[in-house]
Amino acid sequence: MTQVAFITGAGGDIGRATAVKLAQGGHHIVCVDINPDGNRQTLHAIIEAGGQGTAVTADVVDSAAVEQAVKTACHIGHVAVIVNNAGMAYAVNTVRTTYD
Repeated sequence: MTQVAFITGAGGDIGRATAVKLAQGGHHIVCVDINPDGNRQTLHAIIEAGGQGTAVTADVVDSAAVEQAVKTACHIGHVAVIVNNAGMAYAVNTVRTTYD
């Protein structure tokens, strides 16, 4: 059965590096990102590294979009790895940062 790695924020630098590393380990990568261009770049990097992947454009604050992305991943194979990497970084003190 295909081992799937589900990575949010896959279109950014950390997500892309994580995706490539897991792809080199044999996982099919489901790249989830709000930015379709970044997602395509990650998918290209995965393929260049000899791996396989699927790009899903989704905003992780949209539960319906996330549910659809999860269904896509489950259709491909067994989701063995989940990397929750999506987020926005602001130049603020993390102690003062609220959930909102």
